[in-house]
Amino acid sequence: MDDGSVTSDVAVAMRLARLSRDLSAVRRDLESITPQLRERIFIRLGTRIYQEQQRLEALQNRFHSDRNKEKIWEAVTSFERSLRELFEECLALIEGAAVRQIEGPGLFCSMADAIVDDILSNIDMEWKAFTVPATSEFFSGSSRVIRVRYPSMSIWDLPIVAHELAHFVVPALSSQRGDNIERPFEQLMDATKQTEQGKSHFERLNEIFADMFAAYVCGPAYLLSCILLRFDPVNATRASFRYPAEDDRVLAITEVFRGSDYESYRSIVDFGLEAWKRAMLNSGDTLPDTDQQRNSEYMLRRILDILEEYLPFARFSGLDQARSVSDRLERAISDSSSEEDMYYRLPENTRPVHLLNGAWLARLRSPDLSEEVERLTRAALKPPAGAGWPTRSRRLSKALTCSPTLRTLMPRSRSRPARTTPRRRPHGRPIVD
Repeated sequence: MDDGSVTSDVAVAMRLARLSRDLSAVRRDLESITPQLRERIFIRLGTRIYQEQQRLEALQNRFHSDRNKEKIWEAVTSFERSLRELFEECLALIEGAAVRQIEGPGLFCSMADAIVDDILSNIDMEWKAFTVPATSEFFSGSSRVIRVRYPSMSIWDLPIVAHELAHFVVPALSSQRGDNIERPFEQLMDATKQTEQGKSHFERLNEIFADMFAAYVCGPAYLLSCILLRFDPVNATRASFRYPAEDDRVLAITEVFRGSDYESYRSIVDFGLEAWKRAMLNSGDTLPDTDQQRNSEYMLRRILDILEEYLPFARFSGLDQARSVSDRLERAISDSSSEEDMYYRLPENTRPVHLLNGAWLARLRSPDLSEEVERLTRAALKPPAGAGWPTRSRRLSKALTCSPTLRTLMPRSRSRPARTTPRRRPHGRPIVD
């Protein structure tokens, strides 16, 4: 063997040893994450790391037996590239877990996790990750990490998380049709490429789909968060290469609510549209061409059809529940209720998305109480130890059970034991729910 081959062998051996150390270091650092966060990710990522270690062991055995060093180098460099995505995700989670030790970002990310978990409880998918702070919201296609905007970390920003979740859920939508697997998102995107108009709007369609998904699963809270806090009325009719004009996004979001139950949403949608229209006029931007909007309605209906067909249980249908939550929040404020008691004052079967919508309704009715509404909503979004949110099976069981006798056997959606006497404050006045 000449000196060149020896040098090459040493370099390959060193490269393989370094990759082994890298995989071990990543596993060790993931194990150092707090147990509550680690249990969300470790089975998935631990399995992936184990599989990569097995691949590396096979590559090391091949190195010792294969005389074709050129192919060995190709295999080593290909293996290195394949690990980049894994290392990128693990680093984002390790960094995010560290930042989440800070009280503010940690509490907000915990609430964002609860919103994601709530939405996915009605969708046949598992996320197995957690949210991390960043300078802006985005979802990385190479990992499952959802970044949430720092420092905009109020409950009013939580519905935006649903938009980023869409970039994980929507491309994965599929159904088995005979021997074929249909992927509606891919089919719609491919069909859009074929049209002359679609070529220029291909990138933007992904964002429109995400907006409609977020409104579909989060209800009016997403519409209000976008119009009142996020969208820019100054440049409302201007689109970029990737992002559609924000006025087009408003049209897409409101299309979700224009169904058979539109009357129940009319007042909220009309309020949002009026606020958006006035903001555009006051900012000096021009109102959009209605004919151009009409041309896009066909595509919006196709997107909504896909959401209704593939996510039938995920649609937000809790406006009455949200109104009840809003009433309870306002009553709790007037009663000077403690934060610790707020979770137990919620109506039965309240979910995190109901809380977000109820908080927005309370804020619109009483703008001066927005800080108190947020304080109590934050407290309610963090259930006491031993308590939790209604599970999917519990919600479906309640929806499907008609017999009063069977209903008495259903578990309660609050973990606090049933009381035989009214709860009382320290000064003795009963708490009226």
